[in-house]
Amino acid sequence: GIAIVGYPLLDPPQLQRVRIKPTDDPSSSGSYVLMSIDVTHGIILENGSRAIYVHIKDCNVVGGIVDSSRLAETANVLVSKCAIVGDIRVLVRGSLVLDSCHVVGHVSAGWSDAQLTVVNCDIKGDNTGTGVASEGFPNINQAWIYGNRITGFTRGIGIVAENNVYVRHNSVEGSAIYGVMIEQSNEAYVDSNRIERCGDGIVMNTNGFVRNNTITRSTGTGMRIGGGNISGVFVRGNVVTGGSGNGIEVVSELEGGSVSNNTVA
Repeated sequence: GIAIVGYPLLDPPQLQRVRIKPTDDPSSSGSYVLMSIDVTHGIILENGSRAIYVHIKDCNVVGGIVDSSRLAETANVLVSKCAIVGDIRVLVRGSLVLDSCHVVGHVSAGWSDAQLTVVNCDIKGDNTGTGVASEGFPNINQAWIYGNRITGFTRGIGIVAENNVYVRHNSVEGSAIYGVMIEQSNEAYVDSNRIERCGDGIVMNTNGFVRNNTITRSTGTGMRIGGGNISGVFVRGNVVTGGSGNGIEVVSELEGGSVSNNTVA
């Protein structure tokens, strides 16, 4: 593996650009570590057919993390405790994990095998695009979105996944089209989020649970449930207040599930 590591008690080394371009050898793997450095013109992943592991920690990155790999063979990318200005877009067969980062830009993971985890991050936008998104073909595998603050996008969290999706304890503000949208997953758990000043608050087009969320000042519908092939959605304990449109809409017949113990005002 290759590591570029600064010493935390000294000024971090400054690099103009980092390009990770492994040898195109599908029979081997490799690890790349960037720690305690400043990058002024972005990090580029340009992988071929090698299962590489990338860990970026305690770095300041201007220019984002861009994946121009011709194949999605990268195994795992972990980005932790970083400040990043620019989009983060990674194609992985394993996982993209973003942990305790400050991001000014969009975050997305792609490919049908991808797992996307975003935890305890502050993500700010420029009133365009989606803050945290899946970018699969047509979906990713699964997602865990926990404890983030997401502000200033057209869409806050948008996930299309084959398996389970967990969206919990997030704050989403100022997304003009929707705060949270989940589609096509096996089951989704949308719990204990606060969604404020968005278009539609929560759009749930899959089976699962929508519980204990607080949605305020929506310009569209507070919660829209249904659409597509849905057999069971349980909507419980949510508070929807101060919106311009309907509080809770069920737009298609549900074979199972229930809407109960919610407050709409």
